[in-house]
Amino acid sequence: MKLHHAGTQTIQTQRLVLRPFALDDAEAMFFNWANDPQVTRFMLWSTHQTIQTTRDILAEWVPMYKYPDYYHWCITLNEEPIGAIELFIRNERSCVGEIGYCIGQKWWKQGIMSEAAKAVVDFAFGTVGFNHIEAHHAVDNPGSGGVIKKCGMQYEGHMRQKYLSTRGVLEDCNFYAILKEDWERTQQP
Repeated sequence: MKLHHAGTQTIQTQRLVLRPFALDDAEAMFFNWANDPQVTRFMLWSTHQTIQTTRDILAEWVPMYKYPDYYHWCITLNEEPIGAIELFIRNERSCVGEIGYCIGQKWWKQGIMSEAAKAVVDFAFGTVGFNHIEAHHAVDNPGSGGVIKKCGMQYEGHMRQKYLSTRGVLEDCNFYAILKEDWERTQQP
């Protein structure tokens, strides 16, 4: 069992293009999601107060694409950046990864994030060779839980006070995961 790192490749779905971030995405990122306290309320990172904060973050992210084990996509709809999704390596040796994501409020409840997350799960298993992909969501954010379930993940447990969110709460979270063998069964005709 070994991961075959491929870097952040562009992924196309029915409606979306998931691609690496670019420095010139700052304005869209800031105005479409990063400056919205409703989007960031369950995040570990604070709402961006200025576009310079967004530029500084992108200046950190963009150079990371040179590493083949860095997986971070800009979600675009009709070429407009509307959100972000990342695949983190939790355990290289055991081929365990985790996804995290956010999307602008204007695009909530349209199945867009589920479409992006499913594409990243497919990439994680089909291209990189992960064996286990996990995700969690704050219990007060059930919409995020819906995204996780639509990726085929199964509920595996509840974690109390998992992290301190930007709203100043130690968030209780529900934890989900999918195994490669579960994913493979969904790929059969």
